[in-house]
Amino acid sequence: MLGANRRTAAMGALIATSVVSAFVGLLTAATTVLIAYARVDGGTLTDVFTSAWIGGLTGWVYAFFFGAASTVGRRGGGRLVALMADWLLGPMVGAGAVLLPRSHALNLLGAEPVLGLPQMASAGVLVGLAVAAAGLMGLRTRG
Repeated sequence: MLGANRRTAAMGALIATSVVSAFVGLLTAATTVLIAYARVDGGTLTDVFTSAWIGGLTGWVYAFFFGAASTVGRRGGGRLVALMADWLLGPMVGAGAVLLPRSHALNLLGAEPVLGLPQMASAGVLVGLAVAAAGLMGLRTRG
C-alpha cells in the first residue's frame, strides 16, 4: 500500500479545515459587532465575546457538516443537498430544522428556538452535530 490511510488523511484535513473555519467565524462575528457599535463599552465587549464564541462554534460545525456531506453522492454531490437543506429548512423552527446547524446558530444569536430548545441545548446540539458528522465521514471514507 502506497501513501497514507485515506480515512486518516481525510480526518486530518477536516480537523485542520474546522480549526480555520472556527477562527474565521470567530473573527468575522467579533469584527461585525465592533463595526456595528459606534463606541466600545462594557456591553459591547460582552456582545463581542458572545458573538465570537457563537461564530467560532458555528464555523467549526459547518466544516464537519459539509465534510460529512461531501462523502455522500457522486463527486461530493451531497454538499449541494446539505447546502440547500440548510438554506431552506435552517431558518425554520420545526422538526425539519433540528439537524441543521443554521437553526441552532440562529437560536444562539437570539432568534426563535428550534422546537423550543433553550440556547445551551442548541449549543450542545451543534457540538453533537459536529461529532456525528465526523463519525459519519469516518465511516464513509475507505481506509
